[in-house]
Amino acid sequence: MAGRLLDDPQDPDDRTRALVILGSVHEREGDWQAAVDCYAEAVAAAPQDPRVAYFAHNNLGYSLAQQGRFDEAALHCLDAIDVNPHQHNAHKNLGLARQGQGRWLDAALCFVTATRICPADPRARHLLDGLLASRPELAVGSEHLREEMMRMAHSGSESQQPA
Repeated sequence: MAGRLLDDPQDPDDRTRALVILGSVHEREGDWQAAVDCYAEAVAAAPQDPRVAYFAHNNLGYSLAQQGRFDEAALHCLDAIDVNPHQHNAHKNLGLARQGQGRWLDAALCFVTATRICPADPRARHLLDGLLASRPELAVGSEHLREEMMRMAHSGSESQQPA
């Protein structure tokens, strides 16, 4: 599919979609530089489709974080959040970037937001639990974090009740 989109694009974002797909393949292979290159080219193409723009920025942010390039990663995660603040992935990946920057409270709040948005995806919750296990002073020292965790717990219990 990616090959067809690259060779015979039907709309202006087809090539960008293909680059996002190829970047994902490189991620699965653990080739972070190749993933970064694909996603950076996708971002540079300024996709018009908001989903393509979101995932180009989000995936670039994640791949940059895997390389330890946390400042750049944070910027792309924020760009993805600007495109769609209701999608959880970029909040989780911003948390990874903030954690890499040593911004522990900000990281925890990002993980809480991601978990609240999509409680069905356990990754952000696991990251939050790991961060709080290594830095228990965060929950003790931040009333804001405690309040957000309460909101997260409340919204998670609502989403699990039968309809």
